[in-house]
Amino acid sequence: MLGENPSTTSSIFLVREHWEQLAANTRGIDYRKVVSVRPWPFHAFVRAFARLLGKEVGISAFTAQELETLKKLYNQNVQLTESVLTQAFARVPNKSFPHLVGELKQTYSKRVTTMFP
Repeated sequence: MLGENPSTTSSIFLVREHWEQLAANTRGIDYRKVVSVRPWPFHAFVRAFARLLGKEVGISAFTAQELETLKKLYNQNVQLTESVLTQAFARVPNKSFPHLVGELKQTYSKRVTTMFP
């Protein structure tokens, strides 16, 4: 630290102090518990999605890539419900996986935009 600019030293100190404070503030939060409190479980979402697409077999109707896409979509939208999914399906002219995913993403982004303009 000899020969360093005093403002650089104080900046490093402030950044270190900030990170320590963040670590202390988040230490008691159980993120798994926060995420697990969902009104609609993922497996029910996938089953409803499959049913709307005419695939009665449920989760096994999707590829690994499609399931990953559905999981990302599900994780991004905590307010996702069966009625939101059904309404999105009704709005989509082409009843296919990519179009329904796109409609749900648009629905989610519209909700976020109206909440935080």
